[in-house]
Formats: sequence, C-alpha cells, structure tokens
Amino acid sequence: FISQSVQHLIGEGDDTNAASQRDIQFGFSKLAVALSSKGHAVYGLDVSSGSQNRVLWTLALPQSDKHALVHSTATTLHHANNDEVLIVNDGRWMCLNANSGTVLSRGLLPPREGLVQMVPFRPTSDAAAVSEGGCHQHAVLLYEDGSVNTLPSDATVEKSLQKIIHAANNGYYLHALDKHKGLLTSTEVTSTSTDNPRSTGNLGFSTQEVGQLQFSPQERVVSIHYPNPDEIVQTPVTILGDDSLLLKYLNPHLAVVVTELTDEARKEYEQENDSENGFVSLLSKNTDTMTVQTTEQNTNDNSQKQKRKPMGATKPGEDIPPTTEPSIPTLFINVIDTVSAKLLYRISHTNVAPLGDTTKIPVSISENWILYSYPNHKTRRSDVVALTLHEGMIDKH
Repeated sequence: FISQSVQHLIGEGDDTNAASQRDIQFGFSKLAVALSSKGHAVYGLDVSSGSQNRVLWTLALPQSDKHALVHSTATTLHHANNDEVLIVNDGRWMCLNANSGTVLSRGLLPPREGLVQMVPFRPTSDAAAVSEGGCHQHAVLLYEDGSVNTLPSDATVEKSLQKIIHAANNGYYLHALDKHKGLLTSTEVTSTSTDNPRSTGNLGFSTQEVGQLQFSPQERVVSIHYPNPDEIVQTPVTILGDDSLLLKYLNPHLAVVVTELTDEARKEYEQENDSENGFVSLLSKNTDTMTVQTTEQNTNDNSQKQKRKPMGATKPGEDIPPTTEPSIPTLFINVIDTVSAKLLYRISHTNVAPLGDTTKIPVSISENWILYSYPNHKTRRSDVVALTLHEGMIDKH
C-alpha cells in the first residue's frame, strides 16, 4: 500500500488515474451522488476544483415513484467506507461504491407495506461494520404498524442495531413526518432481548409511541431540516460584554419544519371580513382611501370608503386609522424536538407567495443558530433570518 501510495503521489503511470486514486486514498476526492426521481437514475459527479462537475458514472434504476438514498457519514477517517451508499427503489436495495458506481451487493426489502421512515445508523465498531452482503451502510426501517426492520436485513446488522440501542443511555428514538396529514410522530425503539412485554415489532425489537404533533389543516408541510450530526460544539456558552454567560440551547434532536398556508386558507382569509374569525380584516389597496368593514352591512355592500386622515387628526373616542395595510402570515418556521414531538418555537412571515413544488426554503442549523431565507414578493428580494436559541444565563458574580 505504501509503495502504491508513493507512486500515485509522485504521479508515475497514467496521470489521470494516478491523481484520481491518490485523491481517493488520501481523502481529497470530492464526489456528489445525485438521485433523480424523474430521470430514474443515479449520477456520480466530480465536484472537485477544475473538474467542471463532470459525470463520472451513471446507473439506471427501474421506474418507480419511490426512490431513496441512504448514507451515514463516518466520524473518523479509518471508519469505513464512507464512499458507499445505499439506494432503495421499489422494494429493492443496492449498495454502491460511489467512486466507481459499482454495485457491491443488492437485495429485496421485507415484504411489508407502509414504510414511513428510513434512518441510517453507524455500527459501534469497525468489526460490526460489514453486513453479510458486504455493505458498510446500514439503516433502520420504521413501518406504520410500529414494527421495525434493518437494511440490509441480516443478523449482523440486527446485532449492530441492538448494541446501539443498549448503549443509548436515554433511549433510541425515531420519528416520522406525514406531509399529507401534517402529523409528526415520535417512536422509541427498544430491544426485546430483556423480555419486553410491549413487543409489537420483529427481529428482536419493540416500539412505543412517545408523542405526536399535529399541524393545522390550513397549513401544508413544505420541508423538514436537521442539524449536522457530526458537528462539533465549539463552546456551550456565549460570553457577553459584562463577562456574564449566555447558555446556548443545544439539542441534537432539533428539527425545523417549514409550513405554508394552503391555497384554500388563503382564499378564505382574503374573503374574511370579521377580524375575530381570521388573521386580519383586509383593507383596500387604494393609498388615498381606506375601507372600513362592518358586520352590520349587507354582503352586497362590503365596504364604505372614507378619506385617510393624518395621524393624530381624530375625534375624541375615534379609532386611529391604520397607515399601512396589514398582511396575512403565509410562511411558518416551526422548531421542533423530535423526541418529545413538541413545538419549541414558531415564527411566521408575511408577503410570501405560494411556494409550490419547485421553490425551496434553505435552512441551516448550527449549534443554537438557525439560518434561513425566503422570497419576499413585496420587496422583490430574498430576506435572510437568523435565530438563536438560549436556555438561560449565568451572571457575572
């Protein structure tokens, strides 16, 4: 291995292959694996500098509505085989070498309907890192009936998951988000090797529902975002100017769910005249006049216009007319604890057009920071928002 590495390092033989092998061996290779659900294919893209994002390999998949890519990153360089990925497609799975696109192993998913979540997990040691089929990437599957299974489904991967569950002091939890129902469910997975009477699963595992979070039926779930599990916390506190400490809220089970108002709800609030039943009473867009809406008027006579008065020019006991038109909140950022299924924080934004299926809200979570951006159609620009979460402070003395 040392002689080969030296030869690749000094560039003997084919320059292109030598450089490629050298980058792979020393961890300098930058590769992106892209899964196209519409093109029904997997692509390996070289994203290193000067490569112009060339396609290294392509693997066609059977046409299906369900495609998934599973990859669990390694925390150390010697832990293995970070260059392998799992591809799940229509009841089948295959393990690929991301550098070459070679299929290392393949198999069938358990014959069961209602798969709701697929979570990658890392083996506890390198000795338990290889499945019977030779794949280093593992995942746990959660079904609607509460049963769990492993991927690949063999005894080696099952024992590896059992070790992880036993080593978890606070329990091992999974969660699933049903975007159509707007329901997030948290589930605890335990091993039945200790004769657990609640067993509802298979392969020596049992599950118990911990909590649920139901979003409003007037909202549509757009996306869910997670922090980097390998992120290293630099400091648990923020030092203020007077030497007092602001404690960061550090939660590895944090998630951000982006929701938006549905089209039906938008139309309902636009037609709403009673501010007590809606977010606001919509006013006229005319800058010179304002619309005063009353519940006593007939539905055919919706508004009564009056001249806008300068601020302060009102009669005693008369309400001050608003100077700006209120807007309806249409975008919602929900900070959630995925173990307890509780809503920790929620913020809304106005002047956001319907996102649809193409527009995405980029969200980044780092320590106690949450950064995201959304398109503001009123100002015709993108607004960037930064949130910081804290759980207390320690005074100077």
